Amino acid sequence: MTGVSFASWVTGSDVVVAQTGQTLAVWYNVDAPEAITLTSIKGDVVDIVREDSRTSVMVEEHGGIKVAHLLDEGLIEFGTALHDSDFGRVILFLENMGDSPQVETMWENVARNAMNERKLDIAARCYAAMGDVACAKFLKEIAEVFSFII
Repeated sequence: MTGVSFASWVTGSDVVVAQTGQTLAVWYNVDAPEAITLTSIKGDVVDIVREDSRTSVMVEEHGGIKVAHLLDEGLIEFGTALHDSDFGRVILFLENMGDSPQVETMWENVARNAMNERKLDIAARCYAAMGDVACAKFLKEIAEVFSFII
């Protein structure tokens, strides 16, 4: 993006908010930069406020009026749960999201994190959701073998 006048992380998440011209850009998943949410705004972003389970981008419009633009709390929650390695919460969230390119990227992100934490059963679930049955079966078999060893 060119001409960025504001850029910030949403506190406690992996969500990024930026402004360029009269456009508010939100990346709910920084691992998928192509999955961007764009909103037209009239004014300048001045703050991001998180309170009472709501996250708002505060925009000061002409005349000094501040307008709150709500962000998708579910997508922010996903990022927070993943950051906390709360895989149960992450999987539950994704199972209720349906199918979209953004959701598939989220499954990939969870699979990568689960592999890094050696949570092979979680990674297997992710690969199954992405339709990679062979990888899911392989990881599930390895997880079963390791459960006998430990």
